[in-house]
Amino acid sequence: MSVRETVFQVYGLTKVYRMGEVEVHALRGVDLELYQGEMVVFLGPSGSGKSTFLNILGGLDTATGGRVSYRGRDLSKATEAELTEYRRFHVGFVFQFYNLIPSLTAFVMFISTIDSLDLTRQGYYREYGFCHLFARLKRAPAGVKSQLEGILGVDRVETRVAAEVKLDVPGFAEPVTGRMISLPEGGMPALNRLFLRKGRLPDPFRDDEAVLSETFAQAHGLDIGDPLGAVINGRWQRLVITGVGLSPEFVLQMSPEAISPDFKRYGILWMGCEALARAYDMDGAFNDVVLTLSPGAREQDVITRIDRLLDRYGGLGAYGREDQLSHRLMSNEFRQLRTCARIFPVIFISVSAFLLNVVVSRIVSTQREQVATLKAFGYTNLHIGLHDTKLVVLIALAGTAGGVLVGVWLGKVLGAIYMEIYRFPPLEYTLRPAVVVYAALISLGSALLGAAHAVWRAAGQPPAEALRPEPPARYRVSMVERAGAGRFLGGPTKMIVRSIERRPLRSLLSVFGIAIACFTRQYIGLMGFMDRRALNRLMREGDAVSGALLTADPLHAKALHRSLVAMPRVRGTVVRRDEVRNFFDTQAEPLLFFTFIAMLTACSISFGVVYNSMRIALSERVRELSSLRVLGYTRGEISYILLGELGLLTLAAIPPGFLLGQGLCAYIAHALASDIFRVPFMLSSRTYAVSAAVVITSALVSGLIVRHRLDHLDLVEVLKTKE
Repeated sequence: MSVRETVFQVYGLTKVYRMGEVEVHALRGVDLELYQGEMVVFLGPSGSGKSTFLNILGGLDTATGGRVSYRGRDLSKATEAELTEYRRFHVGFVFQFYNLIPSLTAFVMFISTIDSLDLTRQGYYREYGFCHLFARLKRAPAGVKSQLEGILGVDRVETRVAAEVKLDVPGFAEPVTGRMISLPEGGMPALNRLFLRKGRLPDPFRDDEAVLSETFAQAHGLDIGDPLGAVINGRWQRLVITGVGLSPEFVLQMSPEAISPDFKRYGILWMGCEALARAYDMDGAFNDVVLTLSPGAREQDVITRIDRLLDRYGGLGAYGREDQLSHRLMSNEFRQLRTCARIFPVIFISVSAFLLNVVVSRIVSTQREQVATLKAFGYTNLHIGLHDTKLVVLIALAGTAGGVLVGVWLGKVLGAIYMEIYRFPPLEYTLRPAVVVYAALISLGSALLGAAHAVWRAAGQPPAEALRPEPPARYRVSMVERAGAGRFLGGPTKMIVRSIERRPLRSLLSVFGIAIACFTRQYIGLMGFMDRRALNRLMREGDAVSGALLTADPLHAKALHRSLVAMPRVRGTVVRRDEVRNFFDTQAEPLLFFTFIAMLTACSISFGVVYNSMRIALSERVRELSSLRVLGYTRGEISYILLGELGLLTLAAIPPGFLLGQGLCAYIAHALASDIFRVPFMLSSRTYAVSAAVVITSALVSGLIVRHRLDHLDLVEVLKTKE
């Protein structure tokens, strides 16, 4: 008689589960020997410890006490890696189961900023009498004012003396120019009134006092009582600052020859009318006029009548508020903000709808048994649909609340940034109730649209089908394997390829969602060109020039600047290098803020899409992956199966993301173009690199989080029937 080989030896095996202060003894001193070739069946009531005992024998669980050996190998002292190897090569198992805020933030931020700036501008214009029409001329006697007042459609008229001057700022060697405007004898003008931040108006009869614009004063650190030099009609004059103020005419202070505001090199000054008129030989005359229109007057008809009247006095053409430099640039900025408010939220809302569809689909999938039970008790499809819809509405309302709060905060930040460039009295921040309502409707609409298919599936599922466990996935040889590449692929890699091919639509949507996170001539003004002699005749100036273009030796640039400043007939100079540098300086803060918001949103989109895709994949395949662990696959191998699939989809999403981003950038450049600025469409290799880095980093962070969950799978639970 042959001696049978002992396979398992169990001595004094115990297993105790602790539930708070309560101890549950699943096994008490079990002794057992199992021999090769035996067929053993363990019978007993539920809770007698059958599954616990088999889990310990199979290396899925460890005993509290006693000893278990397999063919002489002590499993009680084995490490987790040794138990994994043991299960992989020596054990077989039969299983008992079948296998929304950034969008609204951007919307509220842009819309509330536009509303606040527009409300502040309208109130400022109204309270400080911003005029409707402007006209410049060579020289007209004061009596012409009454003729202007008699023009049909004109309400109020204010004449003044205005001139471009060169300024000499102590401690600042570069060329500085400014515009000097006269104040009436009464002090405060009736139109385009000043808002004094500090100080007082200048004495109307003194030629050495002036009010200085706030942006210029702050740029140079000038205050009340500080001196300032000015070349007025060819004569150097020392001025004393009596006040610092703002005007609705210069909300955006910018030289007519410049391409962007330069607060250090261009300023506005207001001086008494008598003193400025004497300096420019304008006693009893004026060269600048501002007007308001009567209610119902047609602006173009009034402009035509003004031009006819002022033509004999060297009129340079009247124009309306829409063509006034400060107002026009500000209106153009508002239009660009509205364009951003239209483009960016649409992108973010689309991604939010995609994420909601993924999440709600998974929730519905995990609740199929509960849905079937409710239907068995008489609940209709409408009841089930309303139940899931309420969940979606709750998510949407929570997103609305968070989006509005963050949007208000960012809107105030953005408004403060614009206040550094566009100077108003205090910004009147406002959030219209309609904006909150629109935000809620957008949130609800996108959420319901994104979850509609999942809710419809849940409500329409027959009870008998839902009561059955979800059937196992059907895998088959992939096209890659049929093409002959299968022999080069390992088992886990084949699983990745088959999983992607089994659900092509979901894989495609994941690629599209990740891809969204990857996107990222003469351009200023309109110019006309004309023969100089013909232009001289048109302007009635004789054989003269009003400007010159110079190239300068960098070694002598400063000396040249000083020479030009000293020339009485040179009104001012503009240095191209300074203009380009100042353009980037003044535009940097708003652009950096927009870039920060766009980058933050892109990161949240990228992380949201990648992480949710990974979490959904993990929740759907947790039993499958746990089963592989039970069968002896290592943590690294099951991580490779799950994360490798998502990594492959992420890499596949980057090229189409580049194409989507390129198209979007081209559209934005076109949408933001105007007759003042045209933005060239340019993308550098650095842009592509940063976009790809954001997506890949989001994928890596998401992968680390999911890997942590993979490392803590409950291998005992996987053997239990899904309830």
